[in-house]
Amino acid sequence: AKLLKIIIDYKNYIVKRSHDSQYERKKFWLLLFILILFLLFGCNSNPLEFTVLSNILKELPNFDDTVYIRYWMNRNRLKTQFLKIGLDSGNSIPASRLYHGNGVNWSDGTLHLGWYIGTLATEFYLLSIGRLPVYSGFPNEDIQTANDALKIVQQELYFALMALERLDKSAESSFSKPPICSYTHQDIPGFFIRDDVPSDFTIGNHSLYSSDFTIPFQKNLNSELENWKVNEKLIYNKEVSQDQIYHLLLGLALTKKFVNGVIIENIDLNSKAVELTVNLVQFLEKNNWIIKNPACDKKVERGYDARFLSLGTVRALKSITGIYANDHDKYGKLWETYRLLDNLNGLSSLLKGSSITDNQHMVMTLASIGNGWKETTLKDLMEMAIVNDWYIYPLLHYVLFGSNSLSEAYIPTLKNKIISILNSAPPDGPSSYSENENWHSDNRFLRTKNQQKGMGEDLSTGYNGLDFMLLYNLFLIANL
Repeated sequence: AKLLKIIIDYKNYIVKRSHDSQYERKKFWLLLFILILFLLFGCNSNPLEFTVLSNILKELPNFDDTVYIRYWMNRNRLKTQFLKIGLDSGNSIPASRLYHGNGVNWSDGTLHLGWYIGTLATEFYLLSIGRLPVYSGFPNEDIQTANDALKIVQQELYFALMALERLDKSAESSFSKPPICSYTHQDIPGFFIRDDVPSDFTIGNHSLYSSDFTIPFQKNLNSELENWKVNEKLIYNKEVSQDQIYHLLLGLALTKKFVNGVIIENIDLNSKAVELTVNLVQFLEKNNWIIKNPACDKKVERGYDARFLSLGTVRALKSITGIYANDHDKYGKLWETYRLLDNLNGLSSLLKGSSITDNQHMVMTLASIGNGWKETTLKDLMEMAIVNDWYIYPLLHYVLFGSNSLSEAYIPTLKNKIISILNSAPPDGPSSYSENENWHSDNRFLRTKNQQKGMGEDLSTGYNGLDFMLLYNLFLIANL
């Protein structure tokens, strides 16, 4: 009777998991077959064996069967409340915050663009291999099949890559207003601004906006474009900085890895990702890893010194494009020093000018996409992830590079951590009022554990959910 109850419970478990991939279902049926054999040949087994068998079933990954529905609900929310998709100014750049009834904010626009590109690239791959179940009608009512979703995500990824190129090509000219800078009308590939949202921009019913380089003259209405009030002191907020570049590389690395043979408007998306990657890293390298605003001939205001992470950046470049910079060893000891110090309970924060939180997510991003410490990378990333539960970075590395004998022991822990985080994601998207307090920030994999519980923002603040969506896609690809 006890064994029969186990089989019935297990049958119900399989039915609940019916939306999972064919591969997962085969594993379930194999275990059920083992149960049947046990019934046929092990009827005289003692009660302890039944207990062991029951415990084996309980240890199966308890992955919430609503997560894929939450994914598509979050994608729909992203497209309707945080984005306007297209080629015009402001288009295809995800907002970071939605203040319900009070505006939208594009803080760190290009950083979120990197995660958006990565989400689209992984979604494309999962749809193309049949690993991502389609929830009919989401994120668009025209989507009924995987092929419908595949066509839409390809176009969306094209627009996102074009948005980055647009921000690059228009960057220098955006500093042309006297007395800000003396613009020379020369575009330097790799130098970009964080967003180009105009003052009359609208998404759905939302029409009040602010952006990372904005100049306030009215509540929630900020920008530096021609039809906005200009403030010389704050105009530089729109400049590129290290963190924006590294997280853009994250999205471009996933595009290079998972998007092949897609050509839209005569542009091969894989080749475009490589081209944009080369532009970004060569721009960093141009002035000995000091980031300058070429329109103003001065260092950017924020995050200008990229020397410390230059070796990690070069390894990311090599991983994505096959190109290796000539001076890759110049600051190599600094890169290795960070790994050693950070594994000693965050001692890297003692280094002058460093912030443990900002430095850690930048370092982990580069190490993940560039196999930054070679054979010990996944092990090192797992040790770093403990501090703030940033397990997306070792997962990202595993997806791109797999594991080795040094890291295999960490995989079960990684799997359990990821499942726990995914199951805790709020169905209606991350916000300052989500039931689970660990989703109370713009991106939980950029924020400390305390910040994940709240950023001191308005209680009506919603976040774009790209942290959850990219994590989900990477987990499906990893197939842990």
